[in-house]
Amino acid sequence: MNNSSKSRFYGEETIVFWQFEECPIPDDIISDEVEANISSAIRDMGYYGPVTVRAYGDIYKLQREFCGFPIFYATSGENS
Repeated sequence: MNNSSKSRFYGEETIVFWQFEECPIPDDIISDEVEANISSAIRDMGYYGPVTVRAYGDIYKLQREFCGFPIFYATSGENS
């Protein structure tokens, strides 16, 4: 990407708030790949700053082991 086509947000930090109940991990993806896939998609859109992924959801509905990034648990009604 040349300098003239860079977004003004090119090198800025991007924070992804992922509600894992509404957007679950696909069956063919292991949890360790999630953050890398999200970061790759963001870079494909032209953003090259640091990427932070924050996952949110109800601990009682969590069905998979999450690794590699923080999970923030919310009880029903707190994550809307």
